[in-house]
Amino acid sequence: MLFPRSVVDKVGEWDPGFRVSEDWDFALRALEHAPVRGDGEIATYYRKHAGAATGDTAAGEAGAQRVVDLYFERHPERRGTSLERHARARLDVMAGRVLLSRHRPREAARRVARGVLRDPRALIPEIRQGLPALLARIRPP
Repeated sequence: MLFPRSVVDKVGEWDPGFRVSEDWDFALRALEHAPVRGDGEIATYYRKHAGAATGDTAAGEAGAQRVVDLYFERHPERRGTSLERHARARLDVMAGRVLLSRHRPREAARRVARGVLRDPRALIPEIRQGLPALLARIRPP
């Protein structure tokens, strides 16, 4: 993402309290000051490796939770709304996906169920993202 210098100045420094998700926090704060425009082109690839900070699922979950908490601290008028329920439900569903990828299906099922109980719509992005990959696995070559 590219932001005008004036937006970066309004947002301020990256929060050093994050171990993971500091980029998400910065981008969310920046988007509170500037409109966003999407582009369907691939701009960069995400490299995963065993030593990456994002491999630490506990830090990742804590970082994501902190991003959401800080957003609702900045916007107390949105607390208790469907936006907050949906955001927290998405955190649960995403945590479930990560737990499943770490071969912890029971914990994953509990987290997904908690998220769906908070807001059933939280499952929709996971289905949209995961369904093509799942279908590709079960289709014969």
